[in-house]
Amino acid sequence: MRSFKDRGKNQIMLLVFTVVFNKLNKKCMFKKILIILLFVTLFFPLQHIFAQEPNNNANIYFFWGVGCPHCAKEKPFLEKMRQKYPQLKIKEFEVWNSADNR
Repeated sequence: MRSFKDRGKNQIMLLVFTVVFNKLNKKCMFKKILIILLFVTLFFPLQHIFAQEPNNNANIYFFWGVGCPHCAKEKPFLEKMRQKYPQLKIKEFEVWNSADNR
C-alpha cells in the first residue's frame, strides 16, 4: 500500500504532466500518446508483484447461546461446512452462560 507521501508525489507529477500535455499542439495526437507512454514508464515505478502460496486455512468464530433458535439453526450448517472443507477451523464460544467467552 502506498503512503500519503507517495500519493502526493504522484499527484504533483500528474499535475506537471497535465500542464505539459495541454500546451502541446492539439493536432499531434500521436505525439501525445507517445509522451503519455514515456511519462508512465519513466515516472511511475514498477512494482514487484510475486505470487504467494495460498493460505487455505480459515477460522470461524461462532458465538452462540443456549436456547437461541438462530444459533441452533446455524450449528448444522457449520457442521456441513466443516465436512466439506476440512481446512476450516470452527471455534465455538457459548456466551450466555460463560462469562469467560463474553
